[in-house]
Amino acid sequence: MTLPPHFTTLDLSGRFVLNPTLSDSVDDILSLQGITDATLRRSFAHGILSFNHCIGEDDGVFEHIWVDQELEGQRIHSDEKLALDGRERVHYDPLLGPVVGRISRVKTHRLEPPFLRSGWTPDTRKYGVLNYHVSSGGGRGWVADETWGIEEITGLRHFARHIEFTGADGKNVESHLVYDYVGSI
Repeated sequence: MTLPPHFTTLDLSGRFVLNPTLSDSVDDILSLQGITDATLRRSFAHGILSFNHCIGEDDGVFEHIWVDQELEGQRIHSDEKLALDGRERVHYDPLLGPVVGRISRVKTHRLEPPFLRSGWTPDTRKYGVLNYHVSSGGGRGWVADETWGIEEITGLRHFARHIEFTGADGKNVESHLVYDYVGSI
């Protein structure tokens, strides 16, 4: 299902599933993160990604997103609270171990490489993408720079992520992930 017409990066609240037809494969990124189990990789492609985007004061930060990822057929559940203030925070991911991340709202013209800033809808460019920089905290040495926003694909609006990923071995992967909206939180 496509996004409701009112949906923008000012409120990403909703439930999403990866659209494998419109998305690049995540296999290279998962492999570089040390996730080699084929069943686990498939569960990523069919799991539910949920966002609860909150605006308002909480711990001195104006904007928060609670990210919840349920992997299909797995008892693994990742729950992360992100404060859109650009400050680094450590989070323990059940699959990846400790990760260090920071997220903020950024105007697209400020982003490098061009892959991170291209393809967004006019409202996403107006309000900014969410730029999430995350790296392994357990010595595995990978880094991901992501942009989250809205794209129009074949005339339909979708939530999307652009990921610029560098593995510990220096291998770079660009991945474009497109999601179908499956409902509100």
